[in-house]
Amino acid sequence: MEVATEVTIAASSATIWQILADAERYPQWNPYIRVLDGKLAPGESIRFRFAFLWSITVPATARVLQVDVEQELNWAGHFLWERLFRAEHYHRLEALADRSMRLHHGERFSGVLAILLRPFLRAWAPGRYRAVNLALKQRAEAQTSKEQP
Repeated sequence: MEVATEVTIAASSATIWQILADAERYPQWNPYIRVLDGKLAPGESIRFRFAFLWSITVPATARVLQVDVEQELNWAGHFLWERLFRAEHYHRLEALADRSMRLHHGERFSGVLAILLRPFLRAWAPGRYRAVNLALKQRAEAQTSKEQP
């Protein structure tokens, strides 16, 4: 199962990437990730807490799979073992003709629990990802407007 969202951002890939690659500052702008510790580099382990329901946060760990500067950032984590529940989170940047960028942002879920949780994930996840997209868009565009004369 996959949750896929996208948003157009009137900012450069460098500006968006600077925000995405700064793990320490995720809690400042990302309404979903409350804490993110670790280095966003291939093979590195990251630890984070994400907002689940109401004021409940859930701890998680993941391994960074791919980091292509100004293009793509992916990580994946699992619950107990991968065949039980695996989640691969991705951010891909696509250049548009008008010098803005399209962010493709989502997650692929697999494993036995993903099948059982499909109705919940379909209802819960898309709004979360759209909220993150909007927060990233606002931060990147605000930063861009400060940089322009």
